[in-house]
Amino acid sequence: MDIRFTKQAELDLACFDTGTKAWLKDYIGKLPNGDIRKLADFSTGYRLRAGDHCIIYEEKTNRKAGQALTFNRDQMLEMGAITFIIMKIIPRAVTWMEEIEAIRVGRSECKLGLLKSFDEVVWE
Repeated sequence: MDIRFTKQAELDLACFDTGTKAWLKDYIGKLPNGDIRKLADFSTGYRLRAGDHCIIYEEKTNRKAGQALTFNRDQMLEMGAITFIIMKIIPRAVTWMEEIEAIRVGRSECKLGLLKSFDEVVWE
């Protein structure tokens, strides 16, 4: 499974103590499992609840240009053909407008190539 972090998600993570980072790492590492809700205004946006925080992320399909998409989401997950892009880590009590802003900023960072892998993120 491929998990990538935007710069804003990495900066959010840096604000937490080591213990909080450890359990956030566990939650994120278990994607696509957990208390997940699809964001209403985005076809690929999701919110994973992690204690008092929410992890805003998107799913991107990894396929070559022109390749027909003939598999359902579960098959794509099984094949490792979905990348999870962690956009932002926010307090659970935020408004949906803040979730939308997190996706907007995260998409901009993706276009600029400002992504790090799960292993490149500082967890300690």
